[in-house]
Amino acid sequence: KIGALLRQYREVIVDSEWKMMAGGRMSPEAESLIRRIWAFYTAYQPKSPAEQSFFDVSVQNLNLLRDLRRQRLMDSRTGINALLWFVLAAGAFFTVSFTFLFGTENIKAQIIMVIMLSVTIALILFAVVEMDFPFTGTISISPEPFRQLILD
Repeated sequence: KIGALLRQYREVIVDSEWKMMAGGRMSPEAESLIRRIWAFYTAYQPKSPAEQSFFDVSVQNLNLLRDLRRQRLMDSRTGINALLWFVLAAGAFFTVSFTFLFGTENIKAQIIMVIMLSVTIALILFAVVEMDFPFTGTISISPEPFRQLILD
């Protein structure tokens, strides 16, 4: 029974919730399954000290499973704070602006240095944008580890 619920949970995470997290949403089906799994655990009564020991470790692992899901869901919804974006943009602007204060005799060299610095800052900001939401974009987190779980 519990093995079937865990397999079903894994399938829902991989096939449904992972895609939903790209939009900052969670799967109601995954939520329902995790509640059913918890209900199974709360109704179970270990019959021996060995079973109790195994059960305690299983409950710890189930808590970890729930906490990691909660963290994934939070990461899918929260991006970089608007204040931090302002600081990043202002820092980029001021950094490029300062380059005009350090004049060189060769204007072409000055222009090349300003362009290279601007491109570097733009690439850094682009990387921050791409990583802002870890379940979207070209460098998103893959559900592959869940696919590789062996629960059979």
